[in-house]
Amino acid sequence: MIEWLKSRKNNSMKTFLMINKINEVIGMVEIRLKIDEYKDRYRGNIGASIKPSMRSKGYGKILLKLALLKCQKFKMRNVLITCNKKILEA
Repeated sequence: MIEWLKSRKNNSMKTFLMINKINEVIGMVEIRLKIDEYKDRYRGNIGASIKPSMRSKGYGKILLKLALLKCQKFKMRNVLITCNKKILEA
């Protein structure tokens, strides 16, 4: 289940929480509707984080899929997703 948290920066960013059936936060995602040159190269449109105790259970994949569906809803034609090399090695 994904729950709306809030919008910041004059609607340029949307933040969502991923919550399980017992209302425990699993992770969060920020969708940046518009990005500047710095974010374009280093952060992209989507920033996601999974709670350490919930990692390696497939929640990141689910959160990313849900974030991409939200991007479609916001009528974003192109989405840039970046990943830190350290994360890929974990």
